[in-house]
Amino acid sequence: MLEVSAILFDLDGTLIDSKKDIALSVHHLQKKFGRPLSSEEDIARFIGDGMIKLVERAIGRESPDPVVTEAADFFKTHYREHALDHTRLYPGVAEALEFFRDKKMAIVTNKPTRILAHTLEALGVARYFQVVLGGDSVARMKPEPDGLLEALGQLGVRPSPEVLMVGDGAQDILAGRAAGVSTCGILSNIGDQTLLRQANPDYTIFSMHDLMRIIS
Repeated sequence: MLEVSAILFDLDGTLIDSKKDIALSVHHLQKKFGRPLSSEEDIARFIGDGMIKLVERAIGRESPDPVVTEAADFFKTHYREHALDHTRLYPGVAEALEFFRDKKMAIVTNKPTRILAHTLEALGVARYFQVVLGGDSVARMKPEPDGLLEALGQLGVRPSPEVLMVGDGAQDILAGRAAGVSTCGILSNIGDQTLLRQANPDYTIFSMHDLMRIIS
């Protein structure tokens, strides 16, 4: 059993299954900008590095192209209105968060903070997290460690192997390692499992039920 002083969670692909709502908003964006529609599998690979990167990949343009800024605003508006049409907690998440309720917990995601906060409230899990940080909360998103270190600072916990970063993407594992904490990769249906394994997390799980078994 692993003793932890704090747990840091990614969001999309880790706690919530948001792939359908993201895919529908990406398709809406691609239609608007005259791009061919990507498959849900390809769109899953767009996710994880923040909204701007997702938009760049969806329309085949790169910043500082002004079209990217226009497209990002368009995507954000549509997704904000439809972010909860189909998005749900993964099985076992509500049970796990209740199980860990006495632990210090934070969300550290590359998702925009405004959408993040609304999502947690709507899904009824906001109360479990003392700190919630989106990609626009810090200067550098994951895989840089800024968000993790900021979250730990707000939690009053020092970086150590007794802190666990849980995520479905390689960027979560790389950020955790850079921050000096333990890492746990969850093999979901959003993150690239090959890249996740190559990042070499300290622990690998398939569900939140597995997480409850390894944390004391």
